[in-house]
Amino acid sequence: MTNPSDFEAVLAANQAFYHAFSNRDIKSMRMLWWQGSTSLCVHPGGTILTGWDSIQASWESIFKNTDSLEIDIEIIKVEIDPCEHGFKPRRLRRPNHFQS
Repeated sequence: MTNPSDFEAVLAANQAFYHAFSNRDIKSMRMLWWQGSTSLCVHPGGTILTGWDSIQASWESIFKNTDSLEIDIEIIKVEIDPCEHGFKPRRLRRPNHFQS
């Protein structure tokens, strides 16, 4: 059975991510993001970025070159996949995948 605190942890991580995003806070992003070589990021309309160095550079570029950052953070469903030992908040457009 899934522990309700797992859902709360997913929601808190997601909220922290979007708070860092909204504040263009790369230091907080670094604290939240998996920094291993298997870390992946796909920005809307972009290609797959692999590894934290590429991902960090992309966020820094977005923060530096974008006048307005606005995103809808409505979460529709949080799913915990015991096979992957990770968390997936399901959203309409871009899911974030959290690993414990």
